[in-house]
Amino acid sequence: MFHIFSILIAVRLTKNPKSPYAEFTLIQDITHLADLYPHAKRYVPSDEALEYASLLIRAIESKKPLHREVPSKKYLEPDLLARRQAVLEKIVPKVLESVELWECDKKGEVKVPSRIHLEWLCYGYTPYELEIASFAARVGETKLNGFL
Repeated sequence: MFHIFSILIAVRLTKNPKSPYAEFTLIQDITHLADLYPHAKRYVPSDEALEYASLLIRAIESKKPLHREVPSKKYLEPDLLARRQAVLEKIVPKVLESVELWECDKKGEVKVPSRIHLEWLCYGYTPYELEIASFAARVGETKLNGFL
C-alpha cells in the first residue's frame, strides 16, 4: 500500500529533480510512525504536528495520495503534501548537526528520539530511518509485553 505512494513520489521526482519534495523524503514504513504516535503524544507539545501525524497515518492506510488529500475542504487548506513541505522547511535546519536528535531515556541506557525529532516524525520525516525502525520495534515489543 505504501510502496505505491513511494513510487508515485519517485516518478514525480524523476520528472522534476529540482522538486522541493526531494529534500524531505517520506518515511518508508508507516507502521513505524503508527507505533511511535503514542510516544510522540506524550512528548510533542505541538498539537498541529500530532494532528498531522494522525491525518498522515489515516491517509496512507486508506491508500490516498497525499497531494490529493485535503484535511478540510471547507477552509481551502493546502493538501497534506504541501502542508508537510511548508512545515518541514520551517522546523528542519539546513545543518542537522546543530540539532540534538537523540537523547537517553530516563535510565540513561537507550537512545530515544528527542522532542524535535519526534515532531519531525509526526510529519513523516527522519534522516535516521534505520534507527527509528529499531526504536519503533522496541516500542512495539514493549506494548506486546504489556498485553502478554
